[in-house]
Amino acid sequence: MHKGYYISCQPPYGYKVNPKDPNQLVIDEEVVDVVKLIFRLALANNGVVKIVQELNQRGIDTPSIYKAKNGDKRCLTSIEQRKVKFTYDEINKWNTNTVGKILRDVVYIGDMENHKYEVKNYKAKKRTRVPKEEHIIVRNTHEAIISRNDFNKVQDLIKGRQRPSKYDFPNIFKGILRCSNCGRKLTIGYHLRKSGRRAYSYQCYDRYLKHPIDKEANSIRYEVIYKIVDERIKELFKNINVYGEEFLLSVINSVEITDGLTELKNQKDKINQRLNVLSNLVSKVFEDYASNLMSFENYQYLLTKYQDEQKSLNLKLKDIDYKLTENLDKPLEKIKKFMEVAKNYLNYEELTKE
Repeated sequence: MHKGYYISCQPPYGYKVNPKDPNQLVIDEEVVDVVKLIFRLALANNGVVKIVQELNQRGIDTPSIYKAKNGDKRCLTSIEQRKVKFTYDEINKWNTNTVGKILRDVVYIGDMENHKYEVKNYKAKKRTRVPKEEHIIVRNTHEAIISRNDFNKVQDLIKGRQRPSKYDFPNIFKGILRCSNCGRKLTIGYHLRKSGRRAYSYQCYDRYLKHPIDKEANSIRYEVIYKIVDERIKELFKNINVYGEEFLLSVINSVEITDGLTELKNQKDKINQRLNVLSNLVSKVFEDYASNLMSFENYQYLLTKYQDEQKSLNLKLKDIDYKLTENLDKPLEKIKKFMEVAKNYLNYEELTKE
């Protein structure tokens, strides 16, 4: 990690893994000009939205489409899943998030940034973000696509675009709301009514870029969101106040479903069923061998085969039991903490960011 070795399974867009050294990146000549174009447009003081529009107008494949065409199984799977909701043309559209990540990534100046995530629980395989100041950056580990001077200019331009909010009201849902289609954060905007009053609404800018004509379908009014959230929270607090522990149990049951415990339990049942079958097969093999209905070689082969499968399934059972315990304990702990805090706000008058 401190030596600057490339340790990820997916190279960043614009690079590929050196076939002679899997720990080193080399420039991908097929798309390096696209990366240069993105930075060139940024240096010309174009924002990410304009850059996205330019890339889409030119019909340039997105990084995921490009990687899928080159046999990346993870990208292929992701695209197949998204085809349920979107057409191929909709999937093959650049977005502000992708462009923004490219413009901020030090990999393009030849540096390697590692230790961005930590796996604190290896059994659950959950990754957590590491604070930016704790990232490990090793300089000059591979060939740069962009000069340091140009990269730093782009960072200054990006910072210059991050202006204070121009809205004169508390945007309490900032950073919380996400698009139901693509999962990206919703941004807020407004239009003036005939009365001159501002009407605020949230929209997914990525979806807007794909469907600019259908503006209504891409937005939801701030006041509608506020009303829905306010009503749901008041109903929640009412249940906490009236039902207490009973309500806690009902919430735990709902969490059990949303956290995938039902699926885990189904897997456990299937494994137990298979273990029962294997136990019967082992007994049957022994009986056949004892009755001289089977040779010793066949007996040994089948016994080893069934016992190996039993060991493998028992290991899977242990892993599932661990996940079941984790998924039960954590929601219970969080809900109890929430209920303790909620008691202080049962009679709130107005929603706030806090």
